[in-house]
Amino acid sequence: MKIGESIRRRRSSKDNGRPRREKPRRVALPAWKLGARHRRALKWRNWKPNWGWRPGWGRKREWKLTRGWRPNREGKRERQPRLGDLKRRPGTPVLALILAAIGLGSGYFVSTTWLFPSPEPPPAPQGVPDLRGSPLAGAMALLADSGLTAGRVDSIRHPLAPAGSVIGQNPLPGRTALPGAEVHVTMSMGPEIRSVPDVTRLRGERAAATLEAGGFLVQVDTVESQAPAGRIVAIDPPPGTETTMPGSVRLQVSQGPPTFPMPSLLGFGELEARSLLAALGLTVSEIDRRYSILNVNRVFGQNPAPSANVGAGTRVRLIVGQSMGWTLYEPSSGAFPAHSEHSRTVPGSRRVGN
Repeated sequence: MKIGESIRRRRSSKDNGRPRREKPRRVALPAWKLGARHRRALKWRNWKPNWGWRPGWGRKREWKLTRGWRPNREGKRERQPRLGDLKRRPGTPVLALILAAIGLGSGYFVSTTWLFPSPEPPPAPQGVPDLRGSPLAGAMALLADSGLTAGRVDSIRHPLAPAGSVIGQNPLPGRTALPGAEVHVTMSMGPEIRSVPDVTRLRGERAAATLEAGGFLVQVDTVESQAPAGRIVAIDPPPGTETTMPGSVRLQVSQGPPTFPMPSLLGFGELEARSLLAALGLTVSEIDRRYSILNVNRVFGQNPAPSANVGAGTRVRLIVGQSMGWTLYEPSSGAFPAHSEHSRTVPGSRRVGN
């Protein structure tokens, strides 16, 4: 008999007459994965030897707990205890939730009552009174009656508000504020007072610009005066006078001496011409006597010319005719230049001047 046939016979004899029974699958778990309570509850018979192979160590005997169904002491089939049996109890999750809720509630109560108590609610806000226009002492009393406190007090100049009166506040009237809040007040120091500067040595336009730069309101009037044109004649109020700002100052600026048209003296006698010039405030500077057949002892030339603008004190030169002598110049327009090339003084005549 060959070796192979004997092995086949043994295998066939084992299979004949006896059906194979499938064994339940068993999975070995190490002991350290089980809880202490499970290890104490299990019996020694639950531990079975398990031969395993480790590379480099050879075969070594190990004890592992097998999982699956096994017969108990009475011969009945029962399931081997597992690690998740305690988790499968129906009352465990509910109990855990109840304990967690109790812990959270007690912690919240302790923290909000003793550790971190909630602050008291703030008092109700109230309206801010209107302090504008009242004196400072009255404003302070009104704030005290309203339950508010006075804060910073500022003072500024105001051209209209009297000194010591309240002209501003923060917060504004009508707004709300908590009791004890500060209200800042602005008080008026009254209008600013300045003295009028002396600008009499300046010309009109420059004097007005200087006063306006100082905050004054300037009014300029032009008057006739013997002073040169553009000079300051008078200041109202006088320089050095203290006035409230913005103060008004009136300047009188000279437009020069009064002027009038020069009258025509042609045909007048010498005495008549002198009288007329004296009445007008004019003076005779020179009388030039020349030969003239038609204008003997009469004025037939003058300087300034007629209708020219002259003022008081203007010097006038007259040309008076006489019967003897001769001249190369007979004026036709009446205007005689100061130095003429076509005339000369008649021999025996004389020039008269004041």
